[in-house]
Amino acid sequence: MVHTRQKDGSYQIEGWFIPDRRMVHTRQKDGSYQTEGWFIPDRRMVHTRQKDGSYQIEGWFIPDRRMVHTRQKDGSYQIEGWFIPDRRMVHTR
Repeated sequence: MVHTRQKDGSYQIEGWFIPDRRMVHTRQKDGSYQTEGWFIPDRRMVHTRQKDGSYQIEGWFIPDRRMVHTRQKDGSYQIEGWFIPDRRMVHTR
């Protein structure tokens, strides 16, 4: 695992994954970059601590073609959609 300390003092814990070519690079408010995309299914999870103290737990999943791009208040984009049934879900607090 990789533990990365963010500028705001929070920690982001990432696991190893095999990304495909459909990656999304999102620039954060603090100037750092977050790489998001579709990944080959994997049991390794990603635990991210948010600035407000909450945790976001993400798992790898297989998205289908019905994707929704939602623009956030800060100008960044979040990609949501319907997914092929899988035990590895995305839990957001």
